[in-house]
Amino acid sequence: MKFLLKRIRHQIRLLNKQLSAYWTAIVNPEHKPQKFIILAQGRTGSSLLKEVLNSHPMIHCDDEMLNKAYNFSNGNVFFPSLFLEGLSLKHPHEVYGCKIKPNHLKQQTRIRDEKAFILHFIQKGWKIIYLYRSNILHHALSNIVAEQRRSYHLRKGESNNVTSLKVDIKRLEAGMRSRMQQLEDEERFLKDISYLELNYEKDLLTNPQVGADKAFTFLGLPSVTVHTNLVKVVNTNLEEFLENYGEVELALKDTVFEKYLRETS
Repeated sequence: MKFLLKRIRHQIRLLNKQLSAYWTAIVNPEHKPQKFIILAQGRTGSSLLKEVLNSHPMIHCDDEMLNKAYNFSNGNVFFPSLFLEGLSLKHPHEVYGCKIKPNHLKQQTRIRDEKAFILHFIQKGWKIIYLYRSNILHHALSNIVAEQRRSYHLRKGESNNVTSLKVDIKRLEAGMRSRMQQLEDEERFLKDISYLELNYEKDLLTNPQVGADKAFTFLGLPSVTVHTNLVKVVNTNLEEFLENYGEVELALKDTVFEKYLRETS
């Protein structure tokens, strides 16, 4: 009974979040912040990007607002466009943004055409920041490790309970193939769309200020010093991190994935 009541209260809160956003969109049209969407797969550094952008006093960036886990009615938002518009008006900041994963667009049953959905926001003045990760080996490993840790983020001072890993080769290869296919799908999806491209390895990994400054310029904002206490979960030295590195190296030899063993991430 306690579990049922807790779930009912949770669903009521999620419903209120949607209704509040719709109401705000209707009654508060005068507040018109600059708006943007971070379009990115999971484990690409999107949480890091969101955090450093929120270092700017003029920005409020929300999380994955179309994530089914965050929404009422089995995750299906009743009116997705109006929902995001309403969320953008609930904060006094000059700039509003949120994260959207490509697969969340597919999961929302009331979004019939994902590209048309994004183009609708561009036509209304929203800007798109596309974030991706080049090293699909590290990308796939990051997801495997996060699932094993049962946590997707690690902050300074927190204990990392996965300091080495014997990885399942077939699972790793499947993850890399999936990531490669997703990158190809995103390239087709973004054709003829105007956006800022950010690369995790070049723009965030070593110095998040680089990526933040590119985003600030794109949004027409002055630069500010950014900060974060997020740290990497996976050791970039795979020979040290992977207990079966030799098996991985052999499995990837002479494949399109071999080069990722040598690249940093």
